[in-house]
Amino acid sequence: MTIQPPNMFLPGCVALTGVIECDNIRRDFTFNFKVTTPDTKIVISKGDPLGAFIPIPRYFVDKFDIEDATNYFSDEMILNEIEESNKLSVERTTVDLKRTHASGRRYFNGENTDGSRYPDHQKRVK
Repeated sequence: MTIQPPNMFLPGCVALTGVIECDNIRRDFTFNFKVTTPDTKIVISKGDPLGAFIPIPRYFVDKFDIEDATNYFSDEMILNEIEESNKLSVERTTVDLKRTHASGRRYFNGENTDGSRYPDHQKRVK
């Protein structure tokens, strides 16, 4: 799968996501961009990252089944998750907008809205 390089942007355009079956491919494939700012000169310099690749083995996705969360989690836990999600949504559209980068960085810091910490949170790859 081809994607936009994570957290990297070219002003005026975006790389589109594509799925390429390549275990039998015998030629090149297209890598598509969408112009997001019409009538603007788009500059791509040597060395600019244009895309990223995520290898997904054939038949990998076929192994998954969709199941209802209630088969695994209590009603209380599901309601708590929904409540936390709603609180984060309110923060994102209110108080976070006034913060640097319009982000409260709760996820980055591994913190729930009540201040409790995510178990075994990892900020960076070692």
